[in-house]
Amino acid sequence: HGSLFACWVHERKHKSIRRYANPVQNTRGYDHTVLAEVTSHHIAALRAPHALRFQRGLVYPRKPPARVQSVIAEALGLDDPSLVEGTCIESRHNDFETCRKRDVVVVKVSSNGWVVGEVWMHLCICSTHVSLVSTWTLKQMSSETRSAEWIVRDHPELFATSDIITSLIWTPLGHDAVRTLVPSDLF
Repeated sequence: HGSLFACWVHERKHKSIRRYANPVQNTRGYDHTVLAEVTSHHIAALRAPHALRFQRGLVYPRKPPARVQSVIAEALGLDDPSLVEGTCIESRHNDFETCRKRDVVVVKVSSNGWVVGEVWMHLCICSTHVSLVSTWTLKQMSSETRSAEWIVRDHPELFATSDIITSLIWTPLGHDAVRTLVPSDLF
């Protein structure tokens, strides 16, 4: 089949189905049982008080411990560790999408410019939602296959979470290289 692309969004959905599919012993009504359990799980999740909030920013933020606040503040060059108000692994960057830690994203850097990188962390600093993204270097881009190859490097930068355009489907090409599919509107 060639190379498989990593698509963590689908993997996260696959986990929720496996949660109910694996323990089923009676295979006579297997499909019905799994569908009923997954549907019940989704209905319960939709009943949560904040389930249908589509505000941009951190999803389930937590206040980091004082030691973690100090480390983050020092790394970012902040004088006061209390400026780091919250951290989380998932953030909503538009009305329809969220991205998580370790996702590969496209970030808008100017009116018609963008960069690609891996999300390391989502933060709330001084009531501003930002994402720490390790940006990568473009090696080559193909308009025929709508893909790009990137050199992976540890080069973390802070971006406004709202500047994240979308998450990308990607596959590793070796130790320090990655191939991504690139949405057609970015060509």
